[in-house]
Amino acid sequence: MLERELTTVLSKEAAKPFIEHLGMQTIGDLLWHLPRRHYRRGDLTDFADIEVGEFVTLAARITNVASHTSYPRGKALQRTIVTISDGRRSLDLVFFNLKRFQLAKLVKGESGMFSGTVNRFNSKLQLQHPEWELFDDLDDSQQNAWVSGLVPVYPATKKVSSLSIRKAVRTVLERVDLAEVTDAVPQHVRESHGLMRFGEALGAYHVAESDERLEEAKRALKWHEALQLQASLVVMREFTRRLASTARPAGALLAEFDSRLPFDLTPDQHQIGDQIAADLDRQHPMHRLVQGEVGSGKTMVALRAMLQVAETGGQSIMLAPTEVLASQHFRSIVDSLGPELAAKLNPVLITGQQPAAERKRSALAAASGQSLIAVGTHALISKKTTFADVGLVVIDEQHRFGVGQREALRSKGVEPHTLLLTATPIPRTVAMTVFGDLDVSELRTMPAGRTPIGTHVVSERQSPGLMARAWQRVGEEIAAGRQAFVVCPAIEPGEAERGADLLVDPLPGVGEQGMADVATTLERLRRVDALRGVRMAALTGAMASDEKD
Repeated sequence: MLERELTTVLSKEAAKPFIEHLGMQTIGDLLWHLPRRHYRRGDLTDFADIEVGEFVTLAARITNVASHTSYPRGKALQRTIVTISDGRRSLDLVFFNLKRFQLAKLVKGESGMFSGTVNRFNSKLQLQHPEWELFDDLDDSQQNAWVSGLVPVYPATKKVSSLSIRKAVRTVLERVDLAEVTDAVPQHVRESHGLMRFGEALGAYHVAESDERLEEAKRALKWHEALQLQASLVVMREFTRRLASTARPAGALLAEFDSRLPFDLTPDQHQIGDQIAADLDRQHPMHRLVQGEVGSGKTMVALRAMLQVAETGGQSIMLAPTEVLASQHFRSIVDSLGPELAAKLNPVLITGQQPAAERKRSALAAASGQSLIAVGTHALISKKTTFADVGLVVIDEQHRFGVGQREALRSKGVEPHTLLLTATPIPRTVAMTVFGDLDVSELRTMPAGRTPIGTHVVSERQSPGLMARAWQRVGEEIAAGRQAFVVCPAIEPGEAERGADLLVDPLPGVGEQGMADVATTLERLRRVDALRGVRMAALTGAMASDEKD
């Protein structure tokens, strides 16, 4: 059932954006694209209480409809303004490229309910692409259900809105019988724990009549997902235990490195180092995840593992998600090794932004085995980048890479040992265990002298006053001689940096929520009074290496 092609229930035209922009091929792909949250349209709003930024539901009559077609960049863009009124006040609804059948319904004199977030354009309040239902299409009970019902909000993209996903899901649910879907949870387990059948829960999570029904569906889906995860884990662990790898026992290189350290390793670094040393000394591949806060010493743990592998002439390759991070790791490794050990191991940096001659020299050193440590970005995965004897693969911020990318890197050697590093809390990486026989270690203690990390959340939309105070605090820290970094998911408006998550959470009735971008944020911060006179600069992956340095 869930394996059926999406085009068997949606037309090719309707399925095309889901296939092209979300990679959905089957019914299951669409139905497993679960809502991020649900909201209620709520009680009807009085026209007198409308404010910018508020989500409103209005009962009103259409008093005017006007459409105008322009041709920006040679493409037709139809802008339709529908004016609605409660008899005393009016408000414009703005639509772009409405379907003909929709435009045919929105005619002067019709009454209905209109729901969306209020914004201001040219000093006038309006709703852009609101949801709407005409009273002629709904009886009294349906009107009440429309206002009070739970509305799913889906992870969306610029090309596929939450509303279009919701409509496609409803079409699929109307045309397939989810009772036929196989349930991985045995019947006696479902009955003993009072769980819905999987198919019923999947449908209810998209279309829930009540909060209670939604919670029941969520609970059943959690059971199903957890059971499948554990079953996959058992199979994968049994498979990896049968693979053969080269044992890499510790020796003089690691002992020499430890003896020269100008500081003491933390208890956690000692303990996890011992675990990794034992893993590397076995004849089946290590698969270990090390989780720890920024500054907890994950790179030091990885470097000690690299030295153990180097003892037998094996190479270690370290993959980082960005060139900036790869360069930081490379410099840290070279500095930590010191001149003598750095000369023995000859670490190299391989990235896509390097000058061709420099990259070629690094690649030759790695291919010939002269370099025992290679640090880099996606360039390490390239088919042109080869190695002599890969014994250890280290992947930093592992959640930033897909399974295919991780496997491509591991294929550079013959069942090499694998060490994954992450600052992301363990709950978000539990699913990574299906990647293989993955043991988890956690660095809890920070190295001596490290300042404790505090995390605070300020909602700009909900607390604009606190946001101003946040920038004031930044100014205070800079005045004390420190630095501040502001991280954005996009470089330019609407253009996410490679690796950024595009599945942003849309606001009700608005569609995709805009992402903060570096260019806009930088200009905005230059106008903040608390930051007057502060030197500011952009740093993005699109910049040249010397600029980033």
